[in-house]
Amino acid sequence: AGELTSDAPFYWESTSPATVTAWYPYSAVQPVDFTVQTDQSGAGYEESDMLMACGEVTRENSTLSFSHLPVKITINIKGDENAGDISGAAVSIVNVSVTSGAVLADASGKITVEKPVLPGDKSIIPQEAAQVTPGYQKTLQALMVPQKKDNSQFIRISLNGKDSYYTPAAGEADITAGNRYIYNITVKGTVKSIEARSYRYEIRHE
Repeated sequence: AGELTSDAPFYWESTSPATVTAWYPYSAVQPVDFTVQTDQSGAGYEESDMLMACGEVTRENSTLSFSHLPVKITINIKGDENAGDISGAAVSIVNVSVTSGAVLADASGKITVEKPVLPGDKSIIPQEAAQVTPGYQKTLQALMVPQKKDNSQFIRISLNGKDSYYTPAAGEADITAGNRYIYNITVKGTVKSIEARSYRYEIRHE
């Protein structure tokens, strides 16, 4: 809510610039990485977010601009004329890392999040969005740590006791901090195959 308090507040004692790093949620020590929740169907979605800001400020200009460190994933699914309504399908993100690589912030204000070296082995239950994307039957969202998912199962759709997977080709799921990725998936027939296209665009933080 922007209501900051401190037992030992900082007061300007000179006109010299100061380099400030800030983060949310609170921890006594500056985080070196962050972890997202595996169950984001409820409160775990917001609990997976992390904000950080770093930059040089002065007494006259003490504004910090925060950035979201997780990657936002949006999944839109629909069935073709043979599959019909698949809004009851269970969707999960599989074989992923939930703990990021190193979080680095420099004095220029640039914040980077390194990608884990090892492949992930966790699953994330995404949150069902309040509004369904027009033209689709179900929209879900999740926050993830930056990572690279090439040629391995990524999104699982479970319906009527059958599982189908979206396996991205090289470059289709190289997800980087500060971006949102949209995966539009059409389930064909009796959930035997999945077609997917991915899109990415940067989120601007005002």
